[in-house]
Amino acid sequence: MKNTRATLTTPGDAVTLDVTEVAVVAVDIDAPDALDLIAVFEAAVRPGRFFPVSATRVVGRDVLTEIATGTGAWRLNVAPYIAFRVRLDSLTSGSADVAISGARFS
Repeated sequence: MKNTRATLTTPGDAVTLDVTEVAVVAVDIDAPDALDLIAVFEAAVRPGRFFPVSATRVVGRDVLTEIATGTGAWRLNVAPYIAFRVRLDSLTSGSADVAISGARFS
C-alpha cells in the first residue's frame, strides 16, 4: 500500500502520491478549523500535467465531485494515471490535514 500525508495551509499547496501500479485511492481530509476551504482532486497521465478528476464521497450520500469543501472522505479509481494529488485552491483561514492511501494491483 502506498500512502502520504501533509498539512495544507496556503492556496497552491498540494499533497501528491505516485499511483503507478495503484488501482484505487482513498482521500481523507480533516479540516475542522478551516474557513472557505476548496481542495481540488487532480491526476496526471504524464509527469507534471495535472487535470481535475472526479471522486466519490464515502460518508453520507455517494456524490461524484471534483472538489472538497471541508472535512470528509473520498475514493476514486486511479488505474489509468501515474500521479494523483489534492491541491488546495482556496482557504481563508485554518488548515487541512490530507491523507492519501492507495491500494496496489494484486
